[in-house]
Amino acid sequence: MDGASPKPKILVVGAFPKKKNIHGGFVTVCRALLQSSFAKEFSLVLIDSTQVSNPPPGILRRSVYAGRRFVLFWARLLIGKPEVALIFTSSGIGLLEKGIMGRVAQFSGIPILMFPGGGYLLKNYDQSMPMRIFSSIGLRTADRIICQGRQWQEFAVEKLGFSESDAPVVENWTATEELLQIGRDRTYRKESDEKVCVLFVGWLDREKGVLEILEAISDPSLSKMLAITFVGEGNASEQAREFV
Repeated sequence: MDGASPKPKILVVGAFPKKKNIHGGFVTVCRALLQSSFAKEFSLVLIDSTQVSNPPPGILRRSVYAGRRFVLFWARLLIGKPEVALIFTSSGIGLLEKGIMGRVAQFSGIPILMFPGGGYLLKNYDQSMPMRIFSSIGLRTADRIICQGRQWQEFAVEKLGFSESDAPVVENWTATEELLQIGRDRTYRKESDEKVCVLFVGWLDREKGVLEILEAISDPSLSKMLAITFVGEGNASEQAREFV
């Protein structure tokens, strides 16, 4: 032992699947986190909350998974005694589960950092009572909300009552140097009669704007310039095919 002080311990609830062929927004975010200097500066205790399928399984099966994660979370709090808990959460029913975790950590005196994602909550908060309830139980348990952009910060301040300092904006830090270099090395066409090809890879879900993209590109002024290919499946797949 060199006598160095132990690294601060952080309990992280996020997308940490063991299988390498699982992809998604939070999976990308959490993998980038583990590959960054963050993982070297802190001692990370990980709890995987990856959604097992899309569409998600039935409520009974999801409740079983949520119960297991909750027990594991509670045990890690009591035994591991972390300095802080960082919780990644979607904006659907998963927010309710993460909110309960936040309440437990709050009662244990553990500060909570909440990192919400997805546009469903922002879009439906005012029209949906469940969304407002989930937000009240979930996000309001946080000491700070980490915001992906200005829109999330405005939501946290105007709808949830956070100050801007407690809802800091962290820009897209998953754009690693390796990925940015791809853009720097690419040669772009300045003038061409060919269409610009756009590739969308991800869940074809309504909340991701798939149908709005199709409606926009169906405008003749855009369809002459753009060609788009969708890769994925989701709750908007059938409706998207019918539209096309």
